[in-house]
Amino acid sequence: MEVTTLSVLQKSLDIYHSLSGDIERRKEQEDMIAYMADRIDNLKNGIMEAPTGTGKTLAVLTVALAAWLDKGYRSVISTNTHLLQSQLVSKDYRLIKDSLRNSENLDAFMIKNVSGKSSYVCRKKLDALISLIDTKGPLIAPYNDSVIVVDKLRLLPFSESVRRIEIAGLPEGDPLNNFLSCDAYSCEKDCKYYAFGCPYYQAIRFKSPLLVTNHAMIKSLLQKTGTEKSKLAVLNADLYFFDEAHHLMGYSVEGKVEYSIRRPIEIFASPLPEFYKDIFNKRENFRKRIKELFNSYFLCLENHSLKFIPSVLTEMRRALEDWKRALKKLPDETLVVLKEEFVYAAEVLKTAARIYNEVLAGREVHITPDACSIIHLDGPRSLTEDLRTVNDNFKSAQFLSSTISVDGNFDAFKAQTGVDCDEGIIISSVLPWDNVIFWVPEDIPAPNEDEDAFVRYFSSFCAKYIPPFAKRDLGGVLVLCSSYRRMRACSNALKTALPSDVALFTQGDMPKRALVKRFLNARSPVLVASESFREGFDAPGKNLTWVIMDRLPFTSPEDEEMNRTVRLLQKWNSIKDPFGYSLGMMKLSLRQGIGRLLRSRSDYGAVTAFDSRIIKYGDKWNIKSSVPIPESNWITEIISPEEWVSICKSRFPKSF
Repeated sequence: MEVTTLSVLQKSLDIYHSLSGDIERRKEQEDMIAYMADRIDNLKNGIMEAPTGTGKTLAVLTVALAAWLDKGYRSVISTNTHLLQSQLVSKDYRLIKDSLRNSENLDAFMIKNVSGKSSYVCRKKLDALISLIDTKGPLIAPYNDSVIVVDKLRLLPFSESVRRIEIAGLPEGDPLNNFLSCDAYSCEKDCKYYAFGCPYYQAIRFKSPLLVTNHAMIKSLLQKTGTEKSKLAVLNADLYFFDEAHHLMGYSVEGKVEYSIRRPIEIFASPLPEFYKDIFNKRENFRKRIKELFNSYFLCLENHSLKFIPSVLTEMRRALEDWKRALKKLPDETLVVLKEEFVYAAEVLKTAARIYNEVLAGREVHITPDACSIIHLDGPRSLTEDLRTVNDNFKSAQFLSSTISVDGNFDAFKAQTGVDCDEGIIISSVLPWDNVIFWVPEDIPAPNEDEDAFVRYFSSFCAKYIPPFAKRDLGGVLVLCSSYRRMRACSNALKTALPSDVALFTQGDMPKRALVKRFLNARSPVLVASESFREGFDAPGKNLTWVIMDRLPFTSPEDEEMNRTVRLLQKWNSIKDPFGYSLGMMKLSLRQGIGRLLRSRSDYGAVTAFDSRIIKYGDKWNIKSSVPIPESNWITEIISPEEWVSICKSRFPKSF
């Protein structure tokens, strides 16, 4: 492609000003575009805080297009979730292409959505199932508390995914994804499709002007020291744009993984011929036994009860040997499917034993909700330096998020990611924060003194104040709880207090995606959830008008992952004041929780923070910098449920 001699900055602004259709141009977007394009022209990295509603995605796409048209630079846009990946590809990218329909070379500006291994079909496993169906007829597979039938027609969508590179991978929501995913097995060792016939490797090698992926994908590729990175398009781009960049915090202390086990352990159960009921039941017993044993293994590691691990490992080996003997009695055509499961279980068991031996030798095990790992870490890692090391084409990386600064600076983000950046900018919010009420009851029990008394007080408060709010149809309510105990107590109190026609949802009662969907379709519903709902949960307009937090979101003192992070950052002199660091992380979480309320310029609502420390230490901790609600909208006295409903009715739009 022939490139021009304009700067990326000038080209970006030219494209932005030529956008047509329904796109609303704003000064905030122009400022974002100018900042990122200027950093790229000067081959520097950038950090930018841009609140919800400022148009980050449009700004990123504009700069990526300009860099490709002007310099021939290929870009990677990384988000935190597959949902945002899909939205960017199917909605945002189409919007900018439609508004620039007559522009030069735009047809060649192709986009490719690239996910992790678990999103793609394993061709070897697909072949095995089709062959088994040809010889034995339809298969059955366990699913929840029943079974599903698998025939060739049922496998057709997966065959389509293999044949067409433009398909992102596995059909979303299909229960067969667990059985056909590339992620469950170590396919590189003996797969005839590796690497050019594999949908996953085709995707990450596919050179396009614009690749859309996620943070986990990029981090996993950077972890693999043996991969031929020069052939991987994801790690061979010129520019990187990281949206939701605050999720990258912690990268500097992650280290290189030597041994790792994902949790919970799932030995995926491939479909079997219908008439092998006995085999089916034996395999289910094996899966359950292995899963229970690995739960015990993780528990021993977390509680430092190493003396019990040898007996757990012995039981794992015994379970594996029992299943191996059972496999030897099976027909060959069935063994083809079950052999992979056995190999996978054996590999995970070996890794468990290695992790135990490393811990005995004095190595530290890194335990998170997702995995337990032994990692190699000589010093702080740098995301930008790692990208530069594996990628000779690397020019610039831009990091964007709605919550990434603390007290107006980016020091915490840079310490936790190792990002090399000399300056950053903060874009002003365009959301109507003057439409939000902030209620902080001053005379309430402290959440960190008497836990029993606080749980009773908080659940009683919710049972008294939420029902009249819901009865008046003022909108949806989200209750954010910092512990499972508080969440269940609040949910139980509301089950008794709420009218029968008000929908109550509690996290854990159903899968998160189904829960969110039902919440959005209900009238003035109530959702009681954990702190994981502080972000990634969008309920616009009347779907959500009141957010209740049971306390300031400080990290628990028992959080081993955070303690390890603070310990290492102190050791490397990246932070001087551990409490100041924890305070900054709390402010980020607080802003994320408050941010659930306003997602567009037409939203209204209220926030109740059930923590009197906001009043007591607000000035000392500079908490108001994290709460973009005008001080005139703050309420600190205790008021009755009727008064609260009256205040909300007077402040919310009349249509409410």
